[in-house]
Amino acid sequence: MRSFWKIAVAVLLALLAMAAGSCGSEKTAAPNPGTNVVPAEIESLAQAVTRDLTGQGYEVARGYFELFTIEDCDYAIRVIGTCAGNNPVAPYAIPVVPTWGDEYVDPATTNLFGPTAARYSASWRFDPREAVLVIGRLPPPARYFSYETYQFTHVGQIDTTSPPYQFLSQFPATLPTFFGLSQSGRVLSLASISDSINNVVIDRQSGASFGEDRVIISTPDQGMDAALRASLARAGVPAPHVFTEPIPSTTTTLGVGAAADDFFTLIRYSMPANSEQGNTWREQLPLVLLRVRSRDSVRPAKPYPPFVLAGTRTSEDETGLAADLDALKENVRAAWGLPPGASPPQLSDRMLDTQRSVPINLSGPRCIENTMNCLADNWDTSYMATFNLPLESQGGRILYAIVGTLGTRTGNATYSALSVNYARVLKGLLNVSDPDLERSQASFPQGPTPFKNGEKLFLWYVGRSCERVTGGNCTAIPESSVPLNEPIKMILRNYVHPGTPRGPNTEPAGDPTGQSPLLTPWIVSIPLGAS
Repeated sequence: MRSFWKIAVAVLLALLAMAAGSCGSEKTAAPNPGTNVVPAEIESLAQAVTRDLTGQGYEVARGYFELFTIEDCDYAIRVIGTCAGNNPVAPYAIPVVPTWGDEYVDPATTNLFGPTAARYSASWRFDPREAVLVIGRLPPPARYFSYETYQFTHVGQIDTTSPPYQFLSQFPATLPTFFGLSQSGRVLSLASISDSINNVVIDRQSGASFGEDRVIISTPDQGMDAALRASLARAGVPAPHVFTEPIPSTTTTLGVGAAADDFFTLIRYSMPANSEQGNTWREQLPLVLLRVRSRDSVRPAKPYPPFVLAGTRTSEDETGLAADLDALKENVRAAWGLPPGASPPQLSDRMLDTQRSVPINLSGPRCIENTMNCLADNWDTSYMATFNLPLESQGGRILYAIVGTLGTRTGNATYSALSVNYARVLKGLLNVSDPDLERSQASFPQGPTPFKNGEKLFLWYVGRSCERVTGGNCTAIPESSVPLNEPIKMILRNYVHPGTPRGPNTEPAGDPTGQSPLLTPWIVSIPLGAS
């Protein structure tokens, strides 16, 4: 049954406007808070809960949702100097909250994700006794869906003595990607603070996810969680259909004043089975957002314990494919007339696993500890990234071959994607997803080094031009996307280890500097000369 509650609806509400979520131009005006297209039964439930909570003395204000597309990256870049490696083909749904009358709103964060209605913001502070409540219809079936809140900025200074800073200091062009201050001088964090609520988590607790009506509560206060759950139960919502995202006070500073941390939330929705249905959901965003605060200043807040990742991430061991991956890399080099790769290889010859505890440790709590920009990290995936790669040199253009293992074929991913980003502002330009990476196997060069397990590998080229690549497994980057003499950065993501709710484990057993169970892709630099 599509809806999980049955509430007698006396009057069907006619909601007239469609969400302004088009993907072709930058937003030019602030949206109307009433533009989300909400099913009548969800609207009725939201109003019933609002009446119940206000009747108990709670302060309740309604927000809305907007879409953040690749075109909207220009707003984020103007505000914080980065688009944080956005997914360019899967727009994000962004909650926009009404601001409390006594809440400090940092003018330096205005229009972070695009224009908002007056007295609304896409980033906010958490009162110790408040909650953000989302009631809505989840999207049609897809490879992935998640809801996750992030610490955005915090008071402090960048710790230049931290191990990640010391390591990245060797690469001055990359350092600003991971360490920076907001325009108001606060540390940019963009760090996860809890487990995401994704489709696997929702399936396991409630029995179904995609296309179903579900409720999410984000709160730092267990007392608020209990109060909202009681109100939802009175409205007929089964307990398994309600999900709580704890906001830990141990790693964040709560409050509505200027010294408190601010936060934002991302809803990710990737690779719908039916793209037309998926786009309709994105246009409508059939969700209701309620911001709820207790007026009882006497009752002490009941904070959550420190965040601990739920369970240990697991993975399928790929190290048995190392010889085959090396052989394919050498065949690529031979096919382009390059000598055998250096032994031992240089650090820049392979992608860097950024989530491993050594050397970068790109995980929310560690990023907060190290005053690092975590770039909206997500433990539902692994992140392997190149250093900044120039598309031009003094000798002419450069073509790159990325030679890696395909997570969807090694059993480590529900879906995999290779993204190309404009490195200076980390703006995602395009994704090459696993169906295309798998098709690249037909273009493997036959060279002097035999190998097996080709069905678990991929080969993809990226450069200014693909005219010398015959197999179609290539992406050309025009100067309109990345200006002349500006670098790119490529990121390989492997989402959700099948059979688990989280991404694959990349941490070595024992020695943190040892071999990861996932192999990092090779990067072959191919000089093409002047063209």
